[in-house]
Amino acid sequence: MRWIFTSLFVFVISCFSLLIKPFYYKNVLNNKNINIENYQKIKLLELPMSETIIPLGFTSDAKKILGVKISIGSDLYSLEDISQVPFVVYQLNNGKSELIEGNIDQLKKLDINGDFLISIKNKETETIDIYALELDNGELLRYECLSFNTNANDIFGAYSPNRQKIYFSSDMLGGYGGYDIYEVEHLGAGKWSTPRNLGPNVNTSGNEIAPFIMSDGLTLFFSRKPSLNNDNYDIYVSTIMDDGTIEVADIIDTNINTNGDDLFIRISPNNNKAVYVTKMKNSWCFYEINFHQ
Repeated sequence: MRWIFTSLFVFVISCFSLLIKPFYYKNVLNNKNINIENYQKIKLLELPMSETIIPLGFTSDAKKILGVKISIGSDLYSLEDISQVPFVVYQLNNGKSELIEGNIDQLKKLDINGDFLISIKNKETETIDIYALELDNGELLRYECLSFNTNANDIFGAYSPNRQKIYFSSDMLGGYGGYDIYEVEHLGAGKWSTPRNLGPNVNTSGNEIAPFIMSDGLTLFFSRKPSLNNDNYDIYVSTIMDDGTIEVADIIDTNINTNGDDLFIRISPNNNKAVYVTKMKNSWCFYEINFHQ
């Protein structure tokens, strides 16, 4: 009788977990003071298929977004001189946003502050590495190839809020599929830990790219293409627990995801805005989201 009761209890708990899981992920942002049921989505820019914008992140004051504008098919990552990278700055103002384009020297006029990560091709190895980019009032204080870069392609890095961890994508050997998401931890003196694969609750046989960690340091967003064939990228969310374990990632169940490729989500430090990029059939779209709290 005890065995029957125990088995029935486990079955009921399992069913209950399956029922609440969609509601948990639907409200995961609400738990971080973001109301995904009440937001405004604004198309900031529509670009031809030949070019797009990759947002690097919000500035320290959360009023601007820094990104790079790339030509699809051109080799942006072959640029060795940071002064040649085509930067874009968006001053976000509820859809009345100002776009400014220029090189690193022109950022001096825009009062840009913050720490960013940018992917640049290494001419010697012909692979892509992640560089740290630190700006103070538009002045370039640091531009450094980070020590954890491998002999594979390491791309689309994002800092944790305290800058002590970096999440990035790589196609290094030993992963689960094409590109997987990895984590490194700062050890001090410019050194970083060996990359840790985030495991099968995040990574699949497809591609997982463009990670972003929220201001709580626990909520992880990224874009997943489940199959290397014809599937689109959608934005997923997971939670990294205090003990380092990671919840199974689930697709964001909102109108943020489209029938195109949805990529590069970045959320402001105060959690009231986000930006991301969508590849549609004939164009790239750059969106701003305003969360009503």
